[in-house]
Order: sequence, then C-alpha cells, then structure tokens
Amino acid sequence: GLQNDIVEALTSSQMMALQSAQLNAFSVSQFQAITASDISVLNKKQIQSLNSQLTQSITASQIRFLSREDAAEFNDEQVAALTSQQISAFTTNSIVGFGKSAIRALTTSQVGWLSHVQVKSLTSSQIGYMEGADFASFSPNQMRVLTLQQIGSLKKEQVEAITPEQAAVLTEQQVAAINSSVIGYVKDETIAAFAPAVIPWLSTTQVTKLKPSQIAALTPEQFSQLTARQVSLLNKTQIQAITSGQAGAISGEQIA
Repeated sequence: GLQNDIVEALTSSQMMALQSAQLNAFSVSQFQAITASDISVLNKKQIQSLNSQLTQSITASQIRFLSREDAAEFNDEQVAALTSQQISAFTTNSIVGFGKSAIRALTTSQVGWLSHVQVKSLTSSQIGYMEGADFASFSPNQMRVLTLQQIGSLKKEQVEAITPEQAAVLTEQQVAAINSSVIGYVKDETIAAFAPAVIPWLSTTQVTKLKPSQIAALTPEQFSQLTARQVSLLNKTQIQAITSGQAGAISGEQIA
C-alpha cells in the first residue's frame, strides 16, 4: 500500500478525487497521515462512506481543521462513534454544524464530554433538539454555563428531564429565562431543588403557570421567598395546594 509519507503528500485535488472504496482501503496509520487541510476537502459522500474504524481514527488535529459544513456531513452512526478525544477537538465553529439528527445521535456520555466552551456555543435550535436523557446528562457545571437564550429555548422534553442536581445550580437569571409555557413540566422534586434565592425571580407569568403539585413541592424556605406580588397571583387551586409547612412560613409582608 501507499507509504504514510506518500499519503501525506497527496494534494487536495487528489484527495477530492478518491472514491469511497479507495478511502476505506486506507489503514489507520495511512488515514491519520492525511494532513488536516486535506481532510477538510473531503466531500459529504466521502465522509459518510468512512467505516467505523477510520471514523474513530480521525485525529484531534484533523478534527480541529473541520469547518461547520464538514461537521454537518457526519452521519448518525459516525457521530455516535466519536470518542471523547474527538468530541473535545471540535471547535465552537464546527460543532454548530451538527443538525437535529446528529444532535439526537449523541450519547449521554458524549454530551458529558462537551467542554464548557462547546456547551455555550451550541445554538438554541441544537439545545432544543436534544433528547431528554441527553439533556439530563449535562453535569451541574455544564448547566451553569448555559446561556439565557439556550435556557429560553428549552422545550417540554428537556424541561421534564432537568434533574434536581441540575436545578440546584441554576442562577436567578437562568430560572427566570425558562419559558412560562413549559415551566409547568418541571418535575415536583426538581422544583423543590431550586435555590430559595431564585424564587423571587420567577416572573408573574411563570408563577401563574405553576401546577398545584409544584406549589405543594416548594419547601417552606422556598415558599417564604415568594414576593407579595407573586403570592397575590396564586389562583384557587394553587392556594388549596399550600401545605401546612408552607403556611407556617408565610410572613405578614407576603399577605399584606
């Protein structure tokens, strides 16, 4: 077969002319000898034809040279096969090339491998494409770096998946950014994990959208942080859900 130094010397035009069968005939060492700039000229058909062995052999330096358009050409099976070193090598510019199918092909482990910079670079659409289990696999540290725009793009599937551990690290601004149309899908045990300090940041619309079971799930300390304005917005079914512990935490200022 071709020597590695000969493979490295292939021009961009020669790389683009390679047929799928020729590419897949490369050994791992030969494929890794391809220069990063030549990897970037491979077309969609060439990239999607790569077998799993070659896909997993793509080096970090080769991946760092990929463009947004290059990343968009990986098929679901290839995305799911990416290793932690490969995932870490995607630049913020290239990772936004992953479409809905690719985002949903990511495994929970792969989501956990995303760096904070990569997480922040995901588009609102990409966040919205995530399966619930994948979103739940974000570590608390990853949750902390989600932008307000990303939080605001969460759909029912992701909101339902928020874990108590994730909820506990959300900032006041992040909680306030949760769309009021989906806040009712936050699980009761999850809403009970919000830091008491974030409760006053719930908007009037968010408060009115809380289910009675969510109201009942608030800890007495959380309930004591509701503002008078928020308390005044509670409807009959929400008021009826107030527990004795919560009632004991109500201050005169809240009902004034």
